[in-house]
Amino acid sequence: MKLVCCASVADIALAKEAGFTAVELHGKEVAALSEEAFEKLLKDLEEMGIECAGYNAYCPKEVVIAGPGYDRENTKRYAKAIAERGSKLGIKQVGVGSPFSRNLPEGYDRDLAFKQACEFFSDTAEILEPVGILVGVEALGPNFCNFINTCDEAMDIIKAVPEHKLGLILDFYNMERSGEADRPLEDLAPYILHTHISDDLNGDGWKRNHLLPEKFDIHRERAAKLMAAGYKGAISLETDLPLADMNVKQSFEVMKSF
Repeated sequence: MKLVCCASVADIALAKEAGFTAVELHGKEVAALSEEAFEKLLKDLEEMGIECAGYNAYCPKEVVIAGPGYDRENTKRYAKAIAERGSKLGIKQVGVGSPFSRNLPEGYDRDLAFKQACEFFSDTAEILEPVGILVGVEALGPNFCNFINTCDEAMDIIKAVPEHKLGLILDFYNMERSGEADRPLEDLAPYILHTHISDDLNGDGWKRNHLLPEKFDIHRERAAKLMAAGYKGAISLETDLPLADMNVKQSFEVMKSF
């Protein structure tokens, strides 16, 4: 199983120091870089000998997945920028979580939101797939947003867009918050594009942390269950805090035992 660390551009070296040979960069950060800064990123990755496996944190709130402000042309413009730089980085997948882009106001038509989300993922995949980048739908815990909160709801989107090879981003942190972290995985395994793990910081659901010692065995059991279901892809440590503030090396050592 390939081990990956989600990181900001500034933290790539720290991920490498911890032992990771691949990073998952924040899509919205990479898209916002100047041309000069992006060229430096490409050079730094090459010099450090570290792979960019994909993007998390796909888009800023201005790119709406579903809800007020939804704009298909804006979706496509952004996807084209992501595709251009993702192709140069050599990434193979993007995970679309982006809670601020899909938090619906009270009373918003859920059927309309589902239609918009399907269009969003179809348009995004149509632009990214030709450059070899697959698109993953990520269910987020209700602490983050109120739309697409379970793996089954993510699968509803995937199955509603059969013209593209959408995948599932399996995130055990979000699954815990939706009460499904220990659900059977056999039905999901054929669709899982990528996997995320993390723990929280002092019970704060908005601050994903490094792996905590008291949960090492739980993470090992979940990884074993995932592989037993047939998953052979990568797994990323996904955090919200600067890597310098966390024990990333310890998390890497635990992940090596999966």
